[in-house]
Amino acid sequence: MKIYRSLFTFLAVFLLCFCTTLPAMAQKKKHKKKNKLSKNEKLLREEVKLVLDEREQRFAEQLFIEGMKFYVMEEYPKAIDKFEESRKVNPKSATTFFQLGKAYLNLEKPEKALFYAETALKIDDKNTYHYFLLIAVYSALQQDENTEKMHKSLIKIEAKEEYYFELASFYLRKQQIDNALNVYGEMDKKFGHSQEIIRRKQLLYLQTGDIESALKEGEVLIENFPQEPVYKLRQVELLLNEKETEQAKKLLTTITESGIQNPSIHLLQAQIYENEKNVEGQIEELKKAFASQDLSENIKLNLLKEYYNRAVFDKNWAKTGLNLTNIALELHDNPNLYVFKGHYLLLQEKIPEGREAYVKSLERHENNYEIWQTVLQLDTEIRDYDKLLKTSEDALEIFPNQSTFWYYNGTAHWFKNNYEEAAFALEQGKRLLVGNPTFLGQFEAQMGDVYNALKKYNKSDAAFENALKLNPANPHV
Repeated sequence: MKIYRSLFTFLAVFLLCFCTTLPAMAQKKKHKKKNKLSKNEKLLREEVKLVLDEREQRFAEQLFIEGMKFYVMEEYPKAIDKFEESRKVNPKSATTFFQLGKAYLNLEKPEKALFYAETALKIDDKNTYHYFLLIAVYSALQQDENTEKMHKSLIKIEAKEEYYFELASFYLRKQQIDNALNVYGEMDKKFGHSQEIIRRKQLLYLQTGDIESALKEGEVLIENFPQEPVYKLRQVELLLNEKETEQAKKLLTTITESGIQNPSIHLLQAQIYENEKNVEGQIEELKKAFASQDLSENIKLNLLKEYYNRAVFDKNWAKTGLNLTNIALELHDNPNLYVFKGHYLLLQEKIPEGREAYVKSLERHENNYEIWQTVLQLDTEIRDYDKLLKTSEDALEIFPNQSTFWYYNGTAHWFKNNYEEAAFALEQGKRLLVGNPTFLGQFEAQMGDVYNALKKYNKSDAAFENALKLNPANPHV
């Protein structure tokens, strides 16, 4: 009996425990099922979102490409519309903001470009192109402080030489010479001695009149780049300009002793002789320089111009200039050299020879209006009306609308008694003449003579009256 009671008690307790734990187990199972569904749902949602993102991305890219097509064709308003559509689909694209900024800047609307350029940089501050765009926008808006900051920020991102040069150029545009020199100084320390950096520093010192510092930079160039003779030659030139003749001579001697062949050596030696009042030595060195094929035509022409200005006041230079011109002509068949030859010959009152030189110049370059005029004036002065007629006809073939050439043509016909041709030429020139009452008076006076010779007295009287109205003191009437 006791056994049955114990068994009953055990079963009762077991059933009670089972019943109490069953709901809990059921809840646990239900909970697990719920968690499993939530995880699947989450994965599904992420997959859907990824697909949608990819579609949006492709759509944004498609809109951007369409915008770039318009941008390349410089249809910026249409490009902007497409870029804006792309931006709305993908508002985190630095490239889209960048292109919007460029488009507005190309439309000369920097105030609108500013937002897009700044946003592009905020999204991606590692892209150097974003800095360049903002620099351009700030410059267009004349925001110098922001432009300077952006240049410096660019250097912090990537310390390239070209970025330093850009910053220095910014300072130079703003006439901030000291700041530019500081930038070049930083570059010297960071990149070592560079020919370009030192040359730029030297030029800045020369522009500001700091010759002492310029000479020091020249010494640095010579010391660090001894294989470059051009720096020694420039240093000699600077020393000579400062009348430091003895230092210049010593340095030039080292150049000549090294066996370097350069026509600039002769020009510098000529300058030394000039400083020492050694005219004969100066001329000999100039002849050597002009005889060199390595001395450019432009340098020779510039020197001949300088010597011509001297020759106007010192006739000795007229002879020297002519000799140098003839030496240059042996190497260069340049029309401007013949012009200078004509100039130097006229200074020596050799008019026929001078005229011949000008004609040779015109044979090589017929569009030189001033030289045609010079030749016609010379023909008039020497009263060679056959040449005047021929030259004026040749000039009119090149310049048919120049009243001056018609006047010379009419004058030539007049002196050759070709009155009908003279009248025609003068009438043509008169019609073309605008805004020169003095010259018009000359036309009228000449026409008065021509019509008088043609016995067209009414026209002759009218022409003389017009000439007097224009110039009551006209000696021709």
